[in-house]
Amino acid sequence: MGSGTPNRARALGILGLGVAFAPALACALLVARHAVDVPVWDDWERAKLLARGLDWAYLYSPHIDHRILVPRLVALANAHLFGGDLRLEMGLSVVVVLVTALGVFVLLRRSLGDARPGSLYATAFLANALLFSPLQWENLLWAAQPFFLWPMAAVVLALVLLGSGLRPGLKLALALALAAITTHTFSHGLALWVLVPVAVLFQRGDASARTRAVFVAVWLVAGAAFLVPYFTVDGMRSSSEASHAFDMPPGERAPGLSLAGITHDPVKTARFAATMLGSPFARMAGAAPRNVAAPLGVGVALLFALGAGAWLLRGRDADAWNRGLPWVLLGGYGLGLCALAALGRAPIMRWSYALLPHYVSIAIYPMLAALPLALLFLAPPSRAWPVGPFATGLLTVAIAVGWIAGVHGMDEWRSARLQARTALLYQSHFRPRLIRRLDGSREVVARFAPVLDRHGQLRPPLQREATLDGFAAEGTPLPDYAARVHGAWLQGQNLRVEGHAWLPDAMRRADGVLFVVQQPDGSGRVVALGELRGFPWFHVAVHDHIFDELSIPGPSVRGAFAARISGTQLPEADHFEVEVWAVDAERMRLHPFVERLIVERGPEGARVRRAFPDRGRTP
Repeated sequence: MGSGTPNRARALGILGLGVAFAPALACALLVARHAVDVPVWDDWERAKLLARGLDWAYLYSPHIDHRILVPRLVALANAHLFGGDLRLEMGLSVVVVLVTALGVFVLLRRSLGDARPGSLYATAFLANALLFSPLQWENLLWAAQPFFLWPMAAVVLALVLLGSGLRPGLKLALALALAAITTHTFSHGLALWVLVPVAVLFQRGDASARTRAVFVAVWLVAGAAFLVPYFTVDGMRSSSEASHAFDMPPGERAPGLSLAGITHDPVKTARFAATMLGSPFARMAGAAPRNVAAPLGVGVALLFALGAGAWLLRGRDADAWNRGLPWVLLGGYGLGLCALAALGRAPIMRWSYALLPHYVSIAIYPMLAALPLALLFLAPPSRAWPVGPFATGLLTVAIAVGWIAGVHGMDEWRSARLQARTALLYQSHFRPRLIRRLDGSREVVARFAPVLDRHGQLRPPLQREATLDGFAAEGTPLPDYAARVHGAWLQGQNLRVEGHAWLPDAMRRADGVLFVVQQPDGSGRVVALGELRGFPWFHVAVHDHIFDELSIPGPSVRGAFAARISGTQLPEADHFEVEVWAVDAERMRLHPFVERLIVERGPEGARVRRAFPDRGRTP
């Protein structure tokens, strides 16, 4: 093709990179669309951070069995430099995965070379589709989680570093810095202390035996210097709230690994690990994830083992050995983490807890590692990668189904966070009924929300009075099909209301329903908050929504709400009206219902009826 060949190859390379990293762009756009600046669960612990500042004893104290020094420092920096916007840390999750993906691409290029660019870019695309899967939405949309993702990124970076042409001394220094940071993120980062010396000892032709021995000796001494205090300072007693630590009260020793679980209930422990491993591929139509995840997990483990076994059979070929070693270590790391999670969590949780979305981020690595191993050691040279078009297509479909489920999960998570914002605004006036959207404990929210509010960390700020301040109001009522009161009745002195509320312009459920009584001065006083319950658009699994308290299965009407208006909140007049407003917490706007509730008290008792006056005015 003459002089045009280099330019054509360059253009095809750029196109290949664009396709390979298309999942990264899609994931970033999804996170930007669904991120909501509302604290949830562990995020409330930031109130302690702001109160203590650079109190190193607290910063180093355990969160369950993790020493999250680095995440706490990042949260402090965010609070002081950027106002504590939680969406920035959600964006950091995407950055961490992008760093991981770039490292994986470097490893793929080293292993597959430039001879088969089609295989390189196709494998990179599948790897990125796994890495950026929205099925792990808890890690992508929860500000507490970017450093849950970091240990996997650190392992990939360590493998890139150890396979580079840098001097051994520089490799050692950089690897130690990486391990020191990773040790103080989440506990699964501790595995780096084992993986790095194994990689150094097993890599062929990289350095002399003496250089390797010195590297490993220094590494082990440094590891002891970090790990001894890790497990001994403060007696490894958790400093976190019980609702964030499996109901373990502050000051209790973290559970760690429970080897007794193997002998007490080995089936449960094994099922936990297999379910976790199969979770990324278990969201399929017509099958409950809890029923298919464990068999799929066993299949993933067998596929990885097959590729690793084929690599071992090529052990005399130093080049083939070095090409496959990073993937064997990476996949083995993923399998080991699934086993460790089972040992640590199966004794205190149900086995189906392994389906939680944030575990997907760990479970994808054995399959990710199996892709290049299959291409290198299982696929016949004359055939397309990795073990045939059928297997490739099947994997692509499984990943695509996971993306579809993940996007719907993101939608539900975002909706729950906006509903949590509405409840949080009035939490000092009306106790949130569906508390899990905010935390596992009402007391934690009641104690920490005012602290974060005083430091300007809540946007919008808490409502000092039960008013509509901070909202803008629409003058046109919502159409009857979108928002309606299905029933209203008195129970003693209390008023019960049920209905549904939908925001047709936003194509989603409302974020709450406010019941308002007009004051003599013409202002509106909020007398109750109706919280939304409803069947999600895409039924994945109960455990996927463990922090949302969605009704699964729930009412047949999407956007259904129920409210109880206490008699102490209602006027004492014989005749009064209650206005009903649907909340859009994203835009901080109120949408009126067509109807009002009319409460009448007379000699024969009290009754409530619905009226449909002209709703042209606003509060």
